[in-house]
Amino acid sequence: MKTLLLLLCLLLNAIFASVALADETGDLTSYVIRHINVVDVANKRLLENQRVWVQGQEITLIESDDSPIRQAVKEIDGKQGYLTPGLIDMHIHAWDPAAFAINLSHGVTHVRIMNGVPEHLIWRQALANQQLIGSTIIVSSPILSGYQNAPLHQYIGTEAQAKDAVAQAAELGYDVLKVYGSLSAEAFAWIQEFAQQANLPIAKHGPHPPKDDWAQLRGLQSLEHVEDIFQGPLNHRQDPRKLASTVAKLAELKVPVTPTLNIYQQLTRISAEKHDFLTTLPQDYISPLIAWFDGEDQVKRWLDADKQLAAHNQATLDYLLTITKRLFDAGVPILAGSDAGVLLSPHGLALHEELALLHKAGLPVFDVLQTATLNPAKALGLASQAGEIHAGKVADMIYTQADPTADLKVLSHPNAVITQGKWLNQAELTQLRQQAIDNRSLFDEAVLLLKNI
Repeated sequence: MKTLLLLLCLLLNAIFASVALADETGDLTSYVIRHINVVDVANKRLLENQRVWVQGQEITLIESDDSPIRQAVKEIDGKQGYLTPGLIDMHIHAWDPAAFAINLSHGVTHVRIMNGVPEHLIWRQALANQQLIGSTIIVSSPILSGYQNAPLHQYIGTEAQAKDAVAQAAELGYDVLKVYGSLSAEAFAWIQEFAQQANLPIAKHGPHPPKDDWAQLRGLQSLEHVEDIFQGPLNHRQDPRKLASTVAKLAELKVPVTPTLNIYQQLTRISAEKHDFLTTLPQDYISPLIAWFDGEDQVKRWLDADKQLAAHNQATLDYLLTITKRLFDAGVPILAGSDAGVLLSPHGLALHEELALLHKAGLPVFDVLQTATLNPAKALGLASQAGEIHAGKVADMIYTQADPTADLKVLSHPNAVITQGKWLNQAELTQLRQQAIDNRSLFDEAVLLLKNI
């Protein structure tokens, strides 16, 4: 009888110590996820029936789930579901904090903002401290360009202007300099010189140099938009010889390229499907003020496109997929970036469109996943902290009941997201997203834009 009572006590203790995807998981600071399959993006494999230990914000151990638990700890039953590293969107534009909650609700745990303003730096700190719950962020400088009097651009025409712009970016604490293709070769060289002194990386709009000096691109954090390869070195022509030459030069540099296929697909679908496509977009994923500006400018432009231009856009998009595959085959690191926040492209969901397009271009599933996990972590210098599910790294993960390596789409609506160790189930993610949308302030957003134009 004593033995039976002892066994019963042990059983009850195990039951009360465990929790299976319960609402209270969001408050856990130390727990283990059991009966889970881990998507190992680095080695392109599934690790079956694992247990993943989390303490605070960190993954502390990954091991087989065959043996009994050796200590009392909260347990989450993974029910043979899947853990995938949190996704990183390497190219977004965001003008209100709701964007980060929306991204997180769709499994995007980290984003790189590519047109920074001082308010982003405040949000960056709040997100890192979990005063705001959302995707954590890397913030670029304001766009440094050769355009004078362009909204949200900082004109660089002299060495003194380059020096001041880099010094200001370093002093304010921006993570990366965003430079535009409109810069002169001299201005680009000045920025590179001062950026090196300030230890600030550079991300460049357009994967080609201001002049034909490809070595000038060496060492950049990334190059943005494959459409600029088509418009620049290829001069709007599907030229196999020039494409081969351009790909070879980029392969030699090994600078990562962010194709941003999603945004070209967005303009293509607007030009071809008009309002029928716009009605499919979630109306509240982009802040109303930005949506209004977009509607009066770029969206209107593509809504007014005739059938011939729409057909041209589709043919160009198809060729951009070809360019992307050629870059991948040549060993150029590919980064997933959606350009969300532009042309009504919805935060969070846009990155999943980018992943689908990369897969359509011919990248295998695990390589597609690497473009939004391991590759960005390396490009950002965060490989020791992010990009894969590994002991010692930040616990940013996506939980799905279905296998994402069989269908990437399941990642777009995860069953749970773990952000900096905090478990958020599907209901909590939906609530987080809706609260962020409801709490938007058009006044604050208007002030932000007016201050920085």
